[in-house]
Amino acid sequence: MKEQKYNIVLYVPLGKRYGTMTVCMEREMIRGEINIMQHLEQFEGKQYPDGSVEISGKLKTLVRLIYYKGSGMISPANVRLLLDTGEDIFEIEGIATGGD
Repeated sequence: MKEQKYNIVLYVPLGKRYGTMTVCMEREMIRGEINIMQHLEQFEGKQYPDGSVEISGKLKTLVRLIYYKGSGMISPANVRLLLDTGEDIFEIEGIATGGD
């Protein structure tokens, strides 16, 4: 199982939120954690042969819990995802950290 860490930016209507993301990939399965807005939440999903991914999880804000389905690309160097909450679409961009 390969694990990669990223420094990420979550773009929300009120601006940018900075955090980290840890991703573990094994064959077609993907799982990990997003640490943002002082909350650590897990996600899971699938990785496809073309490198695209689909994930689902939740984000906790100061006032509510937001469930999402995400899609995009995760590579060893960077991550780019769109998170669809059913009400809004948030973007995550990130770059890999220098190591563990």
